[in-house]
Amino acid sequence: MIKITAPLVAAIALLLGWEYAVTAWDIKPFILPAPSAIAAAFSSAAADLDSAA
Repeated sequence: MIKITAPLVAAIALLLGWEYAVTAWDIKPFILPAPSAIAAAFSSAAADLDSAA
């Protein structure tokens, strides 16, 4: 159980820290987009990506 939990917690902490840093320091999206922006772009282009695969 710990072999799965520790990396999962670390990945979630990394994504949350990344999201916080981008918004707190007002980093421009063309320099470093937030993980939520990447997920939104991926989900909006999912149909195009699926047909290209």
